[in-house]
Amino acid sequence: MGEYKDSTLQMIFCVTLMGVIGVSLISPAFPIIRDAFGLSVPEVGFLVTVFTLPGIIFSPIIGIISDRKGRKPLLIASLIIFGAAGGLIIFVNSFFSILLLRFFQGCAAAGLSTLSLALIADAYEGDRRATVMGYNGSVLSIGTASYPFIGGILAVFGWKYPFYLFFIAIPIGLVLWRFLDAPQVLEKRSFKLYFTDILDEAKQKRLLIALLAGVVTFVLLYGSYLTFFTQFLSNDFGADAFTIGIILSFMSISTAIFSSKAGAIIKTFGLVPPIITGFLLYGVGLTIMLFMDSIWLGLVAVFIYGAGQGLNLPALQIYILHYVRPEAKGAISSFYSSTLRIGQSIGPIAMGILYSSGGFSLVFIGSIILAISMGAILLFFWISNTI
Repeated sequence: MGEYKDSTLQMIFCVTLMGVIGVSLISPAFPIIRDAFGLSVPEVGFLVTVFTLPGIIFSPIIGIISDRKGRKPLLIASLIIFGAAGGLIIFVNSFFSILLLRFFQGCAAAGLSTLSLALIADAYEGDRRATVMGYNGSVLSIGTASYPFIGGILAVFGWKYPFYLFFIAIPIGLVLWRFLDAPQVLEKRSFKLYFTDILDEAKQKRLLIALLAGVVTFVLLYGSYLTFFTQFLSNDFGADAFTIGIILSFMSISTAIFSSKAGAIIKTFGLVPPIITGFLLYGVGLTIMLFMDSIWLGLVAVFIYGAGQGLNLPALQIYILHYVRPEAKGAISSFYSSTLRIGQSIGPIAMGILYSSGGFSLVFIGSIILAISMGAILLFFWISNTI
């Protein structure tokens, strides 16, 4: 636990927490935003998609530039632009303007998750790096689960209020500018060599399967859970933003419990079983959402879903970098961030298509099938010693 007192790691945690605040903070306000601008349920998903879509392209580009020019300048610029673009939304009054600012915020957000992983790779080695990666995954999971509670409280006063909190990224950027002193060896590698590393590592079947698991994880999190479950609670149970925030934040309890034990669980069972179990728990949580007849059953659903998140995400993050060559870790970190953005971007769209075809029930049924299928695929390859 001594790593938590490391000032460099504390600053990296701040970056990680900013990297996941972009959607989970405002998700309890989705029903209010929908009503304020006369949107349909699927249209609300654009708030997620325009934010995450730029990361598919910008994550690897930022990774390459940071390898050649240094992490710190890009990180500080990303934090300031992220905070400014997100906070300025409080001054606009059209949905198009919100989407435009969300796009620029998403461009900046692309660097946060990529650079936080790269900073860990720069500053830590060997077993300590794996331990720190686990802690970082835990912080990411807890942040994603906790922000809805804060956003729900703020949204009680109006849909704009959660967006004020994005301004906090600006002083964080200034603190890092003054105090961050993470070591880094600059690499003058060509873009061609960078992408060659990705292609070489992508030949590993185990890496491709793990990346697919990452995409599915974030399709479910950003599509089924953060975008549609929030509106389901509002539509079917009349929940206000505060109640939605309370229910979503209940996920933080189980996520905190299981992610804090991730190191011991991985040491005992290995990397793959926690990931498989995570997907199965997603399926159980989503099944409860499908059949719940009381809003308070949502607490049980998100608690179970959060347990899956606490098991899956730290193990998956460590697994992604465990089997790649040391010189390719920067490239794969960026590629991993890019693939996660794919999941975040297509999640609301895919679930929106299901909603248009069969309402919330079809969203949850499709999500259950997706979660269980991914768990079954991982189990098959694990039994066959492929992963």
